[in-house]
Amino acid sequence: MKKFKKIIEKGNNHLSLSVIVLGAICYFLANIVLKEKLTHGEYGIYSIVITYFSMMNLYGLLGLEQVFIRLSDFHQKDKISTPKFLLKLIVSVIVISSVLGTFIFRQYCSEILNFNLILFF
Repeated sequence: MKKFKKIIEKGNNHLSLSVIVLGAICYFLANIVLKEKLTHGEYGIYSIVITYFSMMNLYGLLGLEQVFIRLSDFHQKDKISTPKFLLKLIVSVIVISSVLGTFIFRQYCSEILNFNLILFF
């Protein structure tokens, strides 16, 4: 019983790693299932869209999430302060990169997806 409690305590300390690993496993299993269920063309379109969203997620914030963590101060148990200009900058970068990414995708992959409006959501 004590070993189980130690494992739970270690898991709570590294919960973010567990979430990342679980997401990777789900992504892997979804690819296996969809490969069997979709046609070659449909799976190709799925792969392109997933790759696009992954690239937008990777480069969309331009590393500002790390700047947010470094410039934020922890004052009390539930209080974190951060500069207002940083929040405005992050929101601006998200909007600009989303719109720019949508127009780039529309320019180069418009024959793949005819309903580009979904990329705005």
